Amino acid sequence: KKKTSEEPASKHAESTKNHLIPFFGRMQLSAIDDEDIRRWQLQMSDGTAPARDGYTRKPLSGATINRATVALRLILKTAYRQKLLRRMPVVEAVSETPASRGVYLPSEIRALFSQDWPDVRCMIACKVAVTTGLRASEIVAIRRSCVHDEYLDVLARWSPQWGMGPTKNRKSRIVPIPKLIYRDLEGLIAKNPY
Repeated sequence: KKKTSEEPASKHAESTKNHLIPFFGRMQLSAIDDEDIRRWQLQMSDGTAPARDGYTRKPLSGATINRATVALRLILKTAYRQKLLRRMPVVEAVSETPASRGVYLPSEIRALFSQDWPDVRCMIACKVAVTTGLRASEIVAIRRSCVHDEYLDVLARWSPQWGMGPTKNRKSRIVPIPKLIYRDLEGLIAKNPY
């Protein structure tokens, strides 16, 4: 009973065109087995998988391979449900060592914000990100009605391709903000009627 939105459907179509069809395009769905899937993933990670234009490609990131793997899983799962496959192949995500995420030191943050910023809006957006952990797409979607003296209503996200849409997990939330950030946002609202 879940519906997929245009954005993920478009990404799955792109993965299918760029990564699945060049490798699996001539195979029958019923002929695809676990070993084919694993070989495809390995070739994607070492750069030897065929590209859409016929040229060899550079090694792809684990995230890109996993995104294409999700598209493959959806195709195979649909075929299995429609009884086009006797057995559902094992389609596992590629395990990759997650990049270590550090935390900025207070001195680094002070140095960052002590610089001259040519765009005040960008500086305020960065301050909001640093103090709240909001995604860039959520910050761009903030409207004046979302700004309160002690918190922000995070109701949507914005992307250049899709415009306004729901947050990543489709849930709104309230995010506390310090007074300093509220004053910056209040000053921006006073200058910008939109």
